[in-house]
Amino acid sequence: MDLAIAAEQQVIHLGIHSFTPELDGVVRKPDLALLYDPARPAEKRFAGRWARDLAARAPGYVVRRNDPYRGSADGLTRTLRGRHADELYVGIEVEVNQRHVGSDGRFPAWVGDALSESFVATTAATRQAG
Repeated sequence: MDLAIAAEQQVIHLGIHSFTPELDGVVRKPDLALLYDPARPAEKRFAGRWARDLAARAPGYVVRRNDPYRGSADGLTRTLRGRHADELYVGIEVEVNQRHVGSDGRFPAWVGDALSESFVATTAATRQAG
């Protein structure tokens, strides 16, 4: 990552997590979520595009941004944001609701398919947009 940034190439860094469907008696509505820092324009643009594409590929599921957590909260992406310029470092955390875990302990194929296909499409659209 540091070599790409040193060469002034944009890096899109993904953290993939899951979250409990209920916390402290509160049901969490998102099925899929993208967390980012809204104060960073490149992250905000990328997350907005990705969320729209992801929602189109996962009809009937709730796709949210910065829910159930704030994307600017303390963590690895926040630390790396402090080290790298906005246009060169885009840190997105993907959150998947654990209510979708099957009896086999795995997420269904639609989760991976929707995330990967929408990520590829969003990355291509972002490159075209400049």
